[in-house]
Amino acid sequence: MMAKPKAMTLRGSFDMTIGRSSAYGASTASHVFSYDSVDRTRAWRVTYASVWLQELLHGTGGGDARALCQWTLSTESLGAVTISDGATAREWERRMGTSDNRNMAWSATDYQTRENVDADFLVPAIAGQPPMLLDVDRLVTNELWIHAFGVTEGTATLELQANYYVEMELTKITPSESVLQQLKGQGQSVGDSFK
Repeated sequence: MMAKPKAMTLRGSFDMTIGRSSAYGASTASHVFSYDSVDRTRAWRVTYASVWLQELLHGTGGGDARALCQWTLSTESLGAVTISDGATAREWERRMGTSDNRNMAWSATDYQTRENVDADFLVPAIAGQPPMLLDVDRLVTNELWIHAFGVTEGTATLELQANYYVEMELTKITPSESVLQQLKGQGQSVGDSFK
């Protein structure tokens, strides 16, 4: 009888900024998992992941508006981008995209802000919490990060708490697969090099 893979769940929260569109949004990074092992023939496969806003009441008195939150799971830090204009906002969003080797899961959620004087609240445009789109060919060999981009057409920057839930399985791999996954998990673009 074959042994079942060892499963593990990660869950927690992190502080996230949703910046005003007039300030081109805001970026956030959160380190959520480290795997240090001398056995390099083991890695973690993400089988499910979801990220969502926990704090929906923000009390800014800013009127009805929209907000967009984008999230990605990465096997390495995407570095720091101070968003100060449209070019730096696009740079951060590009780092969060599929052309960066470090990224392995993606999601975006549209929120509507509802005016309630000093008790405004956010409402997801879709009912329920959708899972992230996962790259099933990626393994976590060292670290797992959640990166976010938030932008609102409202008049106030929102400092809110977001939640994450990740399911992973411990997987046995060959030494050559381990090297390949470690290389894939480092910062490289896979976009223009294949043209």
